Amino acid sequence: MTSRRSNGFVLFEVMLALIIFAIAVVGLARALNDTIGVTNSMNQERAIRMALESFLNEVRAKESTSEMNTEIVDTQRGISFMSAVEKSEVSNAEGNTLDDLYILTGTAKWGNGTEETTAQIMIYKPGGGAR
Repeated sequence: MTSRRSNGFVLFEVMLALIIFAIAVVGLARALNDTIGVTNSMNQERAIRMALESFLNEVRAKESTSEMNTEIVDTQRGISFMSAVEKSEVSNAEGNTLDDLYILTGTAKWGNGTEETTAQIMIYKPGGGAR
């Protein structure tokens, strides 16, 4: 009689161990899935930041500041890039405004316009780059 009880108890222990193992595996799978999702999101944002930097470099190379206010849509990636330039209000130690300094702001929007990132750089264009 005792051997049947111990066999039943062993079976119960094995079943309990399998249930605990299954719960642990499901939890690990969820954590791995979340990690993969975060990694993919970070890779996408890194690629967008690099594309925004490239866009700002292209815009900065334009001759005049009036040409720097532009918008480009990358249909392949689903990203729209916008740039705006405005005169900087930087002053020197004597309080004089430094001329020909501008702030170039670039914005990238993706995900149907629900997500965006912005970058700013200061540029020097003598005479406003006007020709």
